[in-house]
Amino acid sequence: MTAAALLEGLGMGSMAGVMAPFLEGVVSGTAITLAASAAAFAIGLALGIVLLLMRISSIAALRAVVVLWVSLIRGTPALIHMLIAYYMVPALFDPAEVAGRRLSDVRIYYSRRSGPVKRGHVTKHRERLHGIVELTGVPEPQLHAKFLAWDSDHVVVSSLNWGSQSGLENNPLDEIGLYLEGPNLATSLLEKFETECG
Repeated sequence: MTAAALLEGLGMGSMAGVMAPFLEGVVSGTAITLAASAAAFAIGLALGIVLLLMRISSIAALRAVVVLWVSLIRGTPALIHMLIAYYMVPALFDPAEVAGRRLSDVRIYYSRRSGPVKRGHVTKHRERLHGIVELTGVPEPQLHAKFLAWDSDHVVVSSLNWGSQSGLENNPLDEIGLYLEGPNLATSLLEKFETECG
């Protein structure tokens, strides 16, 4: 049944031209929601049975693992789990990956991992992005500013820190960025930067 036919059946045929596109979006969104819910139920049921068997096991270590797991999951809001899983670690180098698929030379230099980003996460990204983006750890000097250089003459330098900037209009110093252009400016900056990083 099409959205227009459904509206006609509800006595709202005159609104079909206006509402049909929106109704089709709602119907397709409902189908996706139901499929995601069914998948989550199946995964949750399977995981729940495994955890139940571990909890009633005669092996103390298995019982302890389940108690710890349940305490951690119950003690943190589900929204936090979703945010960490969806936004934090998997998307860490996504902008660089997009650039690396379009450009021949994309490099990321970083000093420290912080917060939820661990050594293993960076290692996995380095393996995943091999041949697309070069990831290089720099122990000294500590790096903070972000810059983007292209061609030989163009540089953008930013103080933006994704983890702490607010994006509020009433905080104009929240992010300071500069676009610089000059003969061989990008080339010179990269040469000096790589010399400093050793």
